[in-house]
Amino acid sequence: MGHQQILSYQPFLKEILSKIQQARYEMLKTVSRQTVELYWEIGKSVSEKVRQEKWGKSVVEQLSKDLQTEFPGVRGFSSSNIWRMKNFYEKYRDNSFLAPLVREIGWVQNCLIIEKCKDDLQREYYLRKTKEMGWSKSDLIDKIEHNHFENQDQALAQNNFELTVSPELKAQVAWEFGYN
Repeated sequence: MGHQQILSYQPFLKEILSKIQQARYEMLKTVSRQTVELYWEIGKSVSEKVRQEKWGKSVVEQLSKDLQTEFPGVRGFSSSNIWRMKNFYEKYRDNSFLAPLVREIGWVQNCLIIEKCKDDLQREYYLRKTKEMGWSKSDLIDKIEHNHFENQDQALAQNNFELTVSPELKAQVAWEFGYN
């Protein structure tokens, strides 16, 4: 390569690398979304079987073993994770506002939000912020442990409550605090 070619090659290389990185990021987001969708469906199926046929621990353990045998090396099919899938589905199935939001973030973040948040207001906040800010598992743990929702956004909520909270949750807050 001549000197002139080298000068024009570097920006070209950077452009190609940027396109590859963006495509990889989009693929990871798609895989993550598909994983959450799959876990929602598994959670729904397990929830229905537990309710209708009184399935319990031994059946879920067998399902876990069979899935791990069928898909060796694929993580995510432990019996504890299958119970998380069931809980995930049951937590959001009747919430038409939050159910779409859970599909926008990763499985690990969803599990943390379910396990560490006490109500739908907190869950909505952390779901939205995780999507918006791209919080990792450790970022999310840090935010929840340091009461990011309570400390930062309680003051902000006085000013932007109308813009940031769904109509369903506004009604819930109004009812719970006697403002209706």
